[in-house]
Amino acid sequence: MSRSLIGKALLVGSMLLASSCVSGGSSWGGGECLDLHCGWETKQGALEETHTWHKDDRATALVGAEALATRLAPSSRPGACMVFDFLADIDASVQVELQLDFNDDGTIDWRASVPAVHWKQAQLIVSTPLDYAQLRMTLHKVGAGRAVFARFGMGSLLSCPSAPRIKLQDGTACSVDDTCMSGRCAQNRCAACGPGGCIEGESCRQDAECLDGSCAGGVCRACAKQGTCATNETCSSDAQCASGSCVESSVPSMRRGPSSDGLCGECDTDADCARARASLADAASARPMQTAQRVSRAATATRSMR
Repeated sequence: MSRSLIGKALLVGSMLLASSCVSGGSSWGGGECLDLHCGWETKQGALEETHTWHKDDRATALVGAEALATRLAPSSRPGACMVFDFLADIDASVQVELQLDFNDDGTIDWRASVPAVHWKQAQLIVSTPLDYAQLRMTLHKVGAGRAVFARFGMGSLLSCPSAPRIKLQDGTACSVDDTCMSGRCAQNRCAACGPGGCIEGESCRQDAECLDGSCAGGVCRACAKQGTCATNETCSSDAQCASGSCVESSVPSMRRGPSSDGLCGECDTDADCARARASLADAASARPMQTAQRVSRAATATRSMR
């Protein structure tokens, strides 16, 4: 067999092995080309077409003392375990790092070095967050030596028993608590403050999360604890409002809470004001220290609204 045929056979065999990822793996990406000549953009350095150990076999080099190439992953979603496989030639003097930004929000959520190999397959295994919208992949090369890739592939497994699941940082989009490093997803964002640690204006789901106030419409507010929240401030109950009336907002963007919370309204009839006084009186009986203050507010609100 000629040297050319042997070289091509070895390359094809390596690619077939890489496409299977690991035992039990499956391909991912709908057949979309993920090699470095397919859709990658350079933010630093350059991508140059070259060849493998045989001049007829295509490969792509990261060129420059420092090079940065990036692209979005395919829109299809993997399983719980993501596998990246490479067929590469990387000098020992060069460091190449794969960086992953889940949700493409500018935060690197995971990074690992691609091993220095000489036309061998290398793999990196990642346990993905529970939920995310997009994934940006970046290859960062540092060093003046050679870093050439004949293949960049992706696959998935049903589970990653040896890899800890990636947790996302505060401010990242989320839908469940387990997505977040803080263990708390509030108003679809990872948030750090936990029980008794959320300050005025921070998102919340229950009163116990707020340091100095109560949870009113998904936001910690001191006025909610005191029952003095003004008209159009968020609320979760009538007792949080100075008017004694918490009404559901008709403007979707104002509904900031995780449930059917609303805004403090005004009582514009005698019946509404009577209900306000009764609501405040009930709250006062539950908290005796605030009785005089709440009844006084109710009387003042009633007189001013008639």
